[in-house]
Amino acid sequence: MDEEERLTIVDRGPSTVEDDAPQTPEGMWRLLHVRGMRHDAAMALAHRHYSWATMERAGVEGLTKLVGRGLARTIMTEGIPTAPLPTTTDARPLTPWSPGYPLRLRDSPVAPPLVWVRGSLPTSGRALAVVGPDVDLPYATAVATRAVRGAVDRDLVTIAGLGAGIDALVARTTVHAGGRHIAVLATGVDQPEDTALADAVLAAGGALLSEQPPDAPATEGAAVARYRIVSALADALLLTAGAPASLVAYAVRATLAEGRPLWVPRPSGGHASDRSVQLLLALSDPQGLVDPAAVHASGRNGSLLANRRPCADLVLPDGEALDSAIATLAGGV
Repeated sequence: MDEEERLTIVDRGPSTVEDDAPQTPEGMWRLLHVRGMRHDAAMALAHRHYSWATMERAGVEGLTKLVGRGLARTIMTEGIPTAPLPTTTDARPLTPWSPGYPLRLRDSPVAPPLVWVRGSLPTSGRALAVVGPDVDLPYATAVATRAVRGAVDRDLVTIAGLGAGIDALVARTTVHAGGRHIAVLATGVDQPEDTALADAVLAAGGALLSEQPPDAPATEGAAVARYRIVSALADALLLTAGAPASLVAYAVRATLAEGRPLWVPRPSGGHASDRSVQLLLALSDPQGLVDPAAVHASGRNGSLLANRRPCADLVLPDGEALDSAIATLAGGV
């Protein structure tokens, strides 16, 4: 393949940077469709190369420094594929270089290279993420309800998913209390599990956000991945309940990895024997005795647990302590 043919493959988009460059949603979508492309590699390429032409001029050696030789060769031999960006009528696709991409998320080392947003993302203020199981548990419900009402009273944004259980409770309680909510979906933003609740969040001035493209169904992998976004968007994350090695335990791993404050209530009395709160007890243990497998941690994430006594940043013995923590968080505005 000669030089002219290869340039034609790589630079299929319009010549102007504004129309289809690596930092635009259209260009990032194309990058993500390169065979073997990882999210971190796509981000590195877009950060360094503002156009397809500069990427082409870098050649295999230049790209190898960013993404490794195998992926660099794939880009130079196979080119950047043409892939139409999926869109919906009221969803905005955003990259970290787009106006409106959440600043807190942009500054995170786990920033998604492309997200879709419906509604209004807050541009300032503090936020509390509240997560828990996807089933109705009285203990988790009581903690989450008190936390959300306190957060709304202090003008904090709440963050959660939009699935069943605590996710839906957090969104619904926030809306009913007159607050702003960001729902991070494991589906496309046009495929919320509860359409009526999603509409209520939007009508109340909140937002739906997902790194999954429109029309994407929920998968376990997407449900896990969204926790890193939930954690990155928040100033603190409250775990209301959870069993060891449960799905919600991934939120703990993401919060520890992100370096965000992790809050846990410490159940007592009859609640303490329930398996649904065993993760809370482990995370609040002053001896720091947390099995890394309990939060799906290994390697560097697992080693984080070894030096934490307790593992949680803030252990809440009662409702008054939760109220105080929320007031302190809001005071940082």
